[in-house]
Amino acid sequence: PANIFTLQSQSSFNLFDLSFDFSYLLHPGRAYNSVTQTWSSDLSDYITFNGIQGFYDFTEKSLRLSFGNVNDYLGLSKETLGIGLEKQYSYGDVRPKGHQYEYEVQIDEPSVVEVFINDESVYRRELQAGIYQLKDFAFEQGVNLAKIEITSLANPAQTRELFFDIDYDSRLMAKGDSLFSIGLSSPISDLLSPTIRIKQSAGISHEFTGTYTFATSLTALTLGLNLIYASPIGTLSGDIYMSLNDPLGFGFSGNTSYTIPNDEELTFIGNFSFSLGYSTKGFTQSVALSSTAVPAAGGNFDGSFSFAGKISDVLRYSFSTSLDWQTDESEVSFKASLSSGFSLIPNLALSGTINFLKSAGISPGNFTYQLSGSYTFSKNMSVSASSDLQNSTYISGSFKPFGSESDSVRFS
Repeated sequence: PANIFTLQSQSSFNLFDLSFDFSYLLHPGRAYNSVTQTWSSDLSDYITFNGIQGFYDFTEKSLRLSFGNVNDYLGLSKETLGIGLEKQYSYGDVRPKGHQYEYEVQIDEPSVVEVFINDESVYRRELQAGIYQLKDFAFEQGVNLAKIEITSLANPAQTRELFFDIDYDSRLMAKGDSLFSIGLSSPISDLLSPTIRIKQSAGISHEFTGTYTFATSLTALTLGLNLIYASPIGTLSGDIYMSLNDPLGFGFSGNTSYTIPNDEELTFIGNFSFSLGYSTKGFTQSVALSSTAVPAAGGNFDGSFSFAGKISDVLRYSFSTSLDWQTDESEVSFKASLSSGFSLIPNLALSGTINFLKSAGISPGNFTYQLSGSYTFSKNMSVSASSDLQNSTYISGSFKPFGSESDSVRFS
């Protein structure tokens, strides 16, 4: 009986305009005492209630009001009671603003105006003489090289060309756009020890996005700032955080990263990314600390480097490596990974990964492998398999009977 099944359930229900999510875990095996061979009479030994969270959406503003077992990150936690307000586009009718980079052009006579982004035409129209603000360009990830051709209708041989460039990163927000969250929560065991956490992100310009965080309790404080700047030669991001509390004192953490977008003419190698970070031994992002908490033995340095590429459309690969050093240790932890994907015949995909891990104080390092493949017979049936070439092999598949869109059968 101790090995009997466990069942986890996540459910939702609506009451007028309010919605509720709740979760529980059914574990009858815990209620059986193998020593006395008896069953417990305590309901908590059979089922664990993981909390309930209610919310109301102000759809016209894309705002969500959450309440119930809400922690300061607005997540579900049965140990806390809280309330929060968050703006996300998925909560209503408000949509993100476009990266409406504007470029002013002056046309002296009726002309055809055509805009090219990375040599692809994205706009073409006949315009009368005047001054126009061209915007709503469809940017691609990475460097965007733009050309505007203005061709006279009266004399098609007379063409004027204008150029500009801009770098786009998917992490950027459009100029003037803003998202935020505010959470207030307290432990159920101590409702007089509240925690407040505020986070806001805003598009300062089309190339520059900033985010700040602020959290405080009766005994702790954290502040954070993150900045992302995109330029034609890459994207630079950095963040700095500080913490102040009774048991650990003052601490700070900083990280910076730089990403170089891929060159469409040099697909063999590209998408370079670098990062470097440091945190002091007393830094923590938590404001719910035990009075007996102690700082780490030392500070922490970490860094990473990665790149990726492809050879025609058959082979793609990526390589990444990272270092981690605790300043109180004499050795560095090191990890490297090489992955590749093959597409040799239609509907068949193969991939492989080699990992190497060397932890501080442990010698020698350890290699692990992963090989996987999948084949799609049709839109209704597929099968996949993976193996670590040492201990485990997995096979799985899915099938939609009679071409159903709502029913499927899976095995593993």
